[in-house]
Order: sequence, then C-alpha cells, then structure tokens
Amino acid sequence: MKILEKIQDTIAEVNRRASVKIDTIVPANSLTVAPHDDGVTLNYGEEQVEILERAHNQLASITKIPANYYQRLQDDDNFMLAGNVNHWLRQSDRSHMVRVLDGQARALMSDMYLRIDNEVIARHALPEVLKQGDSVYPLQSMVTDDRMSLKFLHQDLKAEIDDKGTIRPGIVISNSETGQGRFNVQSFFFRDFCENGCIFGRADIDLAISQVHRGARLPVGMLSQETLGYMSQTIASQTADMIRYIFSSEGFGHMVSRLKAIADSARVAPVHAIDMVKVLGQDFQLSQQERQGALDSLLSDGDFTQWGVVNAITKQANTADNDDRINHLENAGAKLIDFNQVQWDRIVNRVNAMPVQIAA
Repeated sequence: MKILEKIQDTIAEVNRRASVKIDTIVPANSLTVAPHDDGVTLNYGEEQVEILERAHNQLASITKIPANYYQRLQDDDNFMLAGNVNHWLRQSDRSHMVRVLDGQARALMSDMYLRIDNEVIARHALPEVLKQGDSVYPLQSMVTDDRMSLKFLHQDLKAEIDDKGTIRPGIVISNSETGQGRFNVQSFFFRDFCENGCIFGRADIDLAISQVHRGARLPVGMLSQETLGYMSQTIASQTADMIRYIFSSEGFGHMVSRLKAIADSARVAPVHAIDMVKVLGQDFQLSQQERQGALDSLLSDGDFTQWGVVNAITKQANTADNDDRINHLENAGAKLIDFNQVQWDRIVNRVNAMPVQIAA
C-alpha cells in the first residue's frame, strides 16, 4: 500500500473512532465488574461493555491488585476476579474517566485526564502539512488502540553536516488516548548517507511541543465533544505553528547549527569504541544485537564524535521490526543530542580512561 493511501486510511480511522467513542466520568464505587463464563464486563449506569487488556491493566492499578494475581484470576476464575475488583472499587472515593470505543472499555483514566484527542490534532496538523505540497513526503502513518504516530519529511530543505551526505528536516507527531504516552510534536532529521532518522533533541523547546494529559478535575457524567476544551484546541493550534517553523529556513537552520556543533565535539579514541557503546547501550537500553550493530557502524563510518555516535545508534532503527522499537532508537539519538559539551566531554574522558582490553 502506498504511504499516501495509508495516511488516508489512518485519517479515516481516526475520524471513525471520533464518531463512536464515548467518555464518561464515573465514581469508582459506581463501577462494577460482572463475571461471565467467558470473561467479565464493566458495568456502570445502564452501560455494560467488554474490557480490553489495557483497561484490565488499569483496573489492576486502580484497585492495587498485584498484576500477577490479577492475571491469574483473569485466566482461571472470572467470578473471583469480579469479587476482588468490586470489593476494592466500593472502598474508593475517587472517580475515573471510562473511555469506550466500539462497545469496549479501552481505558480507565483519572478524572483529571486531559483529553488531547487524535482527531483534534489531525484536523490542525494535516492541512498545515498539505500546504507544503510535494515538498513534504509522508514516512509513517499509524493509529492503534494505544497510539497515533505521523511522520513527515521535507525533501527540498537540506544541508551537509559532514562529507558523507545530506540531512533533511522532518516532523513527528505522536499521541496516546489511553495513557501510554504524552502528546509530542518533535522535529526530526533524516540522513541520506545511511538512510536513518533521528528525533532532534527533546530539550530544545524551539523545536518541540510536549504536553502531559493532565488537566482540571472533570464532573461526573458523560463528556461531550465540547468538553475537549480550550486547552486541547490551543495545543492543536500550536502544532500547526510548529510545523510551519520546522519546515522553514529559520527552523531548519536552528537544527543545522546544533548538529554541526556536535559534529565538532570531542572524539572517543577508536580503541575505546566498544566501551562507549557499552556505556550508552546501558543508558539507552539497547539490546545486545543493537549494541553490536552500533559498534559495527561506528567502526565502519570512522566518526567517533558525538555526531558519529548519534548516527551509529539511530542507524539500528533500520533493523527494528516494529514502530515502537524504531521510535525508541530514534529517541535514543535525541537524548544523546541533548548532551551539552560538558556532559559529552565527561563521558568521552571517562571512556578514554578505561583500560584497553587486549585479546589473548
């Protein structure tokens, strides 16, 4: 399927979900779990809905039932599960947002959960992207029960950081409606030389928007679309502004200046490349395979600066088999870009001082 068709499918699915999803603020002591032979349902008022796995996990957290025990009850005894959950729900004086989609409880959030919903973001972001015309190419379009991610690359803006190729700017828009991450708009760059991408530094407030889903406490009852509220609309408008800035000469110039600075940073001694990968592999939770790939890339490219290490790590996203892992590796690059000169020099000095291991 062509990526443009995939984007159209993603937006169609976002709009479909917007038309059928229902959010209701319910006191915990008004929620009950009803057991059946093949599972349990969540009941409140006149509603009876199936419970998806994410909502089960959140129910376990709300009732403080240990996850392993909750899973055992879910597998073996629906009646005992309902009894345990209902007992602890009756003791609570809190309220929760029940997020229902297609007749299924997909999440149980706090009554202070700030809804920044996918359709609001898409409604403001996509027209701004489309204004760029054929200059902007879509790289990723995904919507699941837990996450939406949109990634776009500007093909006409480009610059050289080193002598190995060019970089181009992009933007990543990600959001979760079920508590699995904050709303983020982040600048992104793509490197032609090794065909890998990297989130630009997360600490750079000029090139990123980040908002946790937390707002004012909401009243009990079903929530209308109007109660998405001013905050959500404001964030969506800021997203459109950010897209314009990132895809401008000024915004891209800001990115290029920072990347040229890390390309001129202190170098790790080649004999300590393996030590550098080991240290950062622990910090960034890289698998053994990803660490070996990063080491191979570092030695092959021969660039032992901060810029070279960023590219060695993010290049491993090319071998990742799912979107979550790709995003993890691209964000690992962002964390490394965020290291200032003092932080980077401290790591380099520490690694270069390690004993050199000589093979027997």
